[in-house]
Amino acid sequence: MSTAGWAIFDLDGTLVDSQPHVLWSVHETARAMGASDVQEVRIGPPLRELLRTALSTSDEAVLAQATDTFKRVHDQAVGPGCKPYGGALELWNTLKAAGIGLAIATNKREAPARAIVTHWNFSAALPPMVCADSSVLAGKSGKAAMIAVLLGQLGADPGRTLMLGDSHEDMRGGQENALGLLLFAGWGYGEYKGLGERTASPADALAAAQGFYSAMRQPAAARLAQLPDNG
Repeated sequence: MSTAGWAIFDLDGTLVDSQPHVLWSVHETARAMGASDVQEVRIGPPLRELLRTALSTSDEAVLAQATDTFKRVHDQAVGPGCKPYGGALELWNTLKAAGIGLAIATNKREAPARAIVTHWNFSAALPPMVCADSSVLAGKSGKAAMIAVLLGQLGADPGRTLMLGDSHEDMRGGQENALGLLLFAGWGYGEYKGLGERTASPADALAAAQGFYSAMRQPAAARLAQLPDNG
């Protein structure tokens, strides 16, 4: 348990740029299935919906085959294929060196998520992680459920925990769990909808995080002394 605080990260669009590899995997899936016309897709929807759009089909048997094919193609080179954003490793390592506990909540499946984190050496040991297919979710889904599970596993104080992600789902999940700070990764794939503090780069997010943890370490009297005198 970290007494300095915790930071929960999304993965795709926050720590790593997975879009090129996902799009390549979609096209490879279509080619393997003999589909010549692939529609443009946007990263974010669940895999089955992404393939439904890309292949322009609602045939469940075709989608089941496409899903299996995609997983096989995608997972073969997912580590090197999903590169960290500039400054993401520095953000991660700086917080880690400061004693902040680090965890990941991602809609990615556990096997490829672990492959990415291991390949890019985000941690010597795998960080606490809850993924879309993690058994600890017990049938639940979504970032709010993932964050709740992580808070329970870590024994983390929500008020001393921040969430950094690039989707409104990330921000809502943090809000529903009463996290102390929500940081929106403006460099990712999601559209900012006014919830959380928008950050333009990993360096910007690091500065906001450092301010958050620094404020928590100040004695109560010092914090009160900084408040404006409205009398």
